[in-house]
Amino acid sequence: MKKSKSRIITLLTDFGLAEPYLAAMKGVILEINPEVNIIDISHQIESHSIAEASFILLNSYHYFPSGSIHMVVVDPEVGSSRRPLLVQTERYFFIAPDNGVLSYPLSRERVKLAVEINRSKYFLKQVSCTFHGRDIFAPVAAWLSRGVEARKFGSVIKEYQKIRFPSLERKGNRQWVAEVLHIDKFGNIISNIDRSQWRLFQIESGASSFCLTIGSHKIETLVENYHQGKNHKLFALFGSSNFLEISSYCQSVAQIIKAKRGDKIKITLS
Repeated sequence: MKKSKSRIITLLTDFGLAEPYLAAMKGVILEINPEVNIIDISHQIESHSIAEASFILLNSYHYFPSGSIHMVVVDPEVGSSRRPLLVQTERYFFIAPDNGVLSYPLSRERVKLAVEINRSKYFLKQVSCTFHGRDIFAPVAAWLSRGVEARKFGSVIKEYQKIRFPSLERKGNRQWVAEVLHIDKFGNIISNIDRSQWRLFQIESGASSFCLTIGSHKIETLVENYHQGKNHKLFALFGSSNFLEISSYCQSVAQIIKAKRGDKIKITLS
């Protein structure tokens, strides 16, 4: 069997760090391939939040070397009829439950192959109904890192579950409704407006100023970095994810506004 010494496996879960689950998965992987590099993306995903996990993966997976294996275990339906999924794109491999958690990154990738993982020879001998991350996903990722071809892990499929990336709602020539896509550790509110959409809004409307309204709060200042916003209670900027953020200098704007994922943001250009 061909062995890849440079292969990387990344892990993204909602397990947290207090429980033994993460360590157990890593142990399974290293028992099969002691030379693989295991990289933690995050284990602080909100419990059962498929959308948050997909967003975090979207903003991290493409910085890894070609051939990396991205394993996601946010699996509220573990043990049910939902399928274990392996997807191969032009540059990467993704292993996850078939619940839509791969939707955001796969929307930017060219998928070459999708497989329902069902070849039990690559599983642990005893498979728990409540821990497929350890008993199915981890050993499959490890064997994949050792050079087993993706299609050997199960049946090729054409369709898999997808979740919708929140879209902007147009209300007129100069007004749109956006959505809170993510709130980061610092309390920055990340919207679903990317920089190219914002420029298109300005070009189409011919507007020179704007107002973002979320709840009872209005934001009318756009800066390039957080420090530039220090003299403003609330401000907007395009963050490293290239989405428009609402922020407050060295404060959690999410706490100030009492915002949560899914809240609406009204955009008015003038």
